Amino acid sequence: MTTANIDIDYENGLISAALKQVSGYLDCERIIIRHIRKHIENGLSDTGIEHYLKTVIFYLEDTIESVENANVQMNHRFVIGFIHTLLRTPSWKTWMLSL
Repeated sequence: MTTANIDIDYENGLISAALKQVSGYLDCERIIIRHIRKHIENGLSDTGIEHYLKTVIFYLEDTIESVENANVQMNHRFVIGFIHTLLRTPSWKTWMLSL
């Protein structure tokens, strides 16, 4: 595994754009799972992925109030909650790979 750098701004932009296109918890969860799996496949270390997920949380928390669309705000909250749950799960990587 590597600790390759991720372009956080680019990744956050991708997630933010995707969250504007979906509605509901499961759709939001799929977006994050897809991004995590992409980084696992690219060889990013577990620590790198955890750091990436924490930056996604901070980004979404910072932007949640500036978004006027209530659906997108809810999607941000769904993703924040899902990532918090994921980070507390000891076998998160195994779970991601099994999906």
